[in-house]
Amino acid sequence: MLNAKITQGNVDAGFLMPVPIYVELNDGRMVRVGQAPMLGNNTREFKIPLPGLKEKPKRALLNAYDDVLSGNQ
Repeated sequence: MLNAKITQGNVDAGFLMPVPIYVELNDGRMVRVGQAPMLGNNTREFKIPLPGLKEKPKRALLNAYDDVLSGNQ
């Protein structure tokens, strides 16, 4: 289970961005495990089940491939 907290800021109230979520496995592979729809200036906490993984991921990443427009890179 991946427990996460994402904050989106400095956007208009109606701005909607689906933020892709990845995990990095111990062998260096990146796997997309879901996305979090973020609306306006908001913080969301959520859980993503990881039933298909046979190992604990090394880390979780957002915007791993510059999927979303970001001012902090």
